Amino acid sequence: GFIQSGTRIPNLISHIAKKPNLLLFLHFSRVYTESGFCEVPLPPMVGPCSAVKAHFKKTKGAATGAVGVFTYDLFNAELNDYSHIMAVMFSVPYDRILYSNWFAVGIFNKDKNCDHSLYDKMYNGGESNFVRGKADESGIFYEGDYVIISASMTDSGEAVLTVEVNDTGLY
Repeated sequence: GFIQSGTRIPNLISHIAKKPNLLLFLHFSRVYTESGFCEVPLPPMVGPCSAVKAHFKKTKGAATGAVGVFTYDLFNAELNDYSHIMAVMFSVPYDRILYSNWFAVGIFNKDKNCDHSLYDKMYNGGESNFVRGKADESGIFYEGDYVIISASMTDSGEAVLTVEVNDTGLY
């Protein structure tokens, strides 16, 4: 693990698995970090039957955690276009005595930017187009028109967020 002055540094390792579909890809990843940074970036595309990993870390010397959101376009290869994005919010705070690990997944129209506004909506807002969960409770599940997203997150300073994407066959 990552240790500094006897304190665990908040980290997030994110796993994404894309289940079979010949036409739907996760395409063009974007990342916004409210605090911390992406040390091992997400790949630009995730194809069918693929698994990928990213690593987010807190900024060294800062009393903040690894907090942010990332998105992928839900790209239909047959149409050579996309109309929606998949968004994943994560929060692994520096102070885990006062705060808890939270995460959220959802589907938004393609005009939704990967920025502070999206992060704030998924962390603080009412659950519209997404679901939010506290780490280490039961996993969360979001069913959109085109994909079904299931996710879980461990409740530790070095959290692991696992996201699984299954297509509905309706795209």
